[in-house]
Amino acid sequence: MLGAMTASTTGLRSTLLALALALGAATASCAPQSRFQAYTPSAESDFVRVEFLEQDDDVFKFMVYSRSKEPLVIRRDEVFLVLSGQRIARTPGGLKHTYDLPPGGTHDVFVAYDLARLKEASEFSISFETAITLQGEPVSGPVLQFIRQP
Repeated sequence: MLGAMTASTTGLRSTLLALALALGAATASCAPQSRFQAYTPSAESDFVRVEFLEQDDDVFKFMVYSRSKEPLVIRRDEVFLVLSGQRIARTPGGLKHTYDLPPGGTHDVFVAYDLARLKEASEFSISFETAITLQGEPVSGPVLQFIRQP
């Protein structure tokens, strides 16, 4: 009976070890390929302040703060990644393309990009320059600079 318990314990240990290794491999494969950080945590224009919150894999998360006394609209499709002077559109997704931003209000803005385009990049920017409108007309929005984390 003792021999059966030892064999059973050894089998259980082997199974647990195999599961732990599999979980470790799965976790490693899910890790983001590239991590970036903003030079400064926020940037502002006359109408808005944009704060970088975090990068979650290919999604860059921002909080937009209105500095206007009038309602603004945030257009997600106009939030571009800029690499070597080329504007790169976000990866399509999400429920809404625009967000209403009341005077003095805030709104989170999540935009995803194809990180394969950044494989060799050490720096780039994310531009809100044409993403903010006032009474249907674009107003100047800020640009945030990013660098690759070591």
